[in-house]
Amino acid sequence: MTEKEMNKLADIIVDRIRLLQKEMDETFYTTASSLNEAWGLAAIDPAEKKMLDDEYDVVLEQLQLNLQEAINAENYELAAILKQKIKDLKNRD
Repeated sequence: MTEKEMNKLADIIVDRIRLLQKEMDETFYTTASSLNEAWGLAAIDPAEKKMLDDEYDVVLEQLQLNLQEAINAENYELAAILKQKIKDLKNRD
């Protein structure tokens, strides 16, 4: 078998593996969604999780900036509230 033929065979195998993986992923998400609906839960796919993680990071960063501004303005009541919100947000993980 020549190198060109081996590369062609490898491409065919990889394409087949990708197709099978895609089918398995779809089956998994369909099954997971059905189970989640039965239990009243919401399924989150990896893309949604990434988006939520990014939003979490932005909110946390904004709260930390607001906390620093409250401390600089000597608004310690607001700083205590913001500190508690940051703590609560971090403990949700």
